[in-house]
Amino acid sequence: MAVTFTSTSYVGELAKEPVADILLSGDTISKGAIMVHPEVKKKEFIQTLTTNATFQARADAFTASGATTVAERSLTPTNLMTQEEVGVTVLLTAWQAAQMKPGANNNALTDDISSFLIGRKAQIITNQIDELIWQGSTALTSNTIRKWHDGILTLAKADSSVTKYKPGYLATSAVTVGATTSLTVSSTTNLNVGDKVTCLGYAGADAADLNGLTFTILSITSATVFVINAVTTGHTITTAAGGIYFINKSNVIAALEGMLRATPAQVRQAPDFAIYVPDHVAEAYIDANMAAGIGHGVAYQNEYGLLYKGKQIFRQLFFDENTILTTRVENLWFGTDLVSDQNEVSALYMKPNTGDDTYRFSAKFSSSVNYGFATQMYLMYPY
Repeated sequence: MAVTFTSTSYVGELAKEPVADILLSGDTISKGAIMVHPEVKKKEFIQTLTTNATFQARADAFTASGATTVAERSLTPTNLMTQEEVGVTVLLTAWQAAQMKPGANNNALTDDISSFLIGRKAQIITNQIDELIWQGSTALTSNTIRKWHDGILTLAKADSSVTKYKPGYLATSAVTVGATTSLTVSSTTNLNVGDKVTCLGYAGADAADLNGLTFTILSITSATVFVINAVTTGHTITTAAGGIYFINKSNVIAALEGMLRATPAQVRQAPDFAIYVPDHVAEAYIDANMAAGIGHGVAYQNEYGLLYKGKQIFRQLFFDENTILTTRVENLWFGTDLVSDQNEVSALYMKPNTGDDTYRFSAKFSSSVNYGFATQMYLMYPY
């Protein structure tokens, strides 16, 4: 890999750091919520071993009574890049111009601008890698962030060996379409403004505008009616079998308890066992603890974040709404190759090469995810 700047401050021994920072400083990786395989060039196979010990009556002769299965899963990094060109005229009208060296023809990028450009781009890239880790889907061919490879949640949802559960549910009896959409349920007692609700089961010509999508509750207008931020003006939507799935402060403790009880003791007692939740579920958990009088920072948190019955909760910024995943950290894998020629960060002044008064930013890297044992994964989500 290479790092090139017009300044000489970012060469030599520091050449590896920008790509490493971009790839390894994202929320999921920096928290230690996934195992990183840092030297995957084209494809890495990881063997999995399943074995048992079947007891039998003691005898002098050998009789096999156990079974061992060796299988493998793989990490195949996808090579990606992001590039941008910025004109000198843009920089000359911005605050950075004050830091450029004097002279009509001296448009060299200063160290401060180089650092700012790399740092800002790195932050954006790490966020998008986090999104790709969890929500990547090759089916999303028009999504420039998620389409490159399947993410952990996409793989788990499609895997019949992953045990699945549904979150809390309320059936709707009526839908009022409009610039905002009103839903009628049996009771809004356990709903709150700001809750995230996932709609499923609707019929009608425009049912796809609700089904599988998550919306925010904008207001609760009565004991049975609430408003979500779905635009359905003129749409045809019927409520046969339709309803909402949600995890909020009224049911988050029950959801976590159910997931923990459903997870076999051999998995949940592992030292690296963890619970993965989206931001709004983490907030609901904090609200539920505060409502119970535990108080912020007491009993349910440590220096690494939230805890439930002593088990680490990883609060993921790019995680599907109303979703909880439990598994071992070592069961989730992220693959890349930090020392590959495919990994490069550069910020180049183009005038000496092309005559153009422009700067080009380029970042190239690789990414892949997978998991080891589907039987060690337990997933709650709306389906």
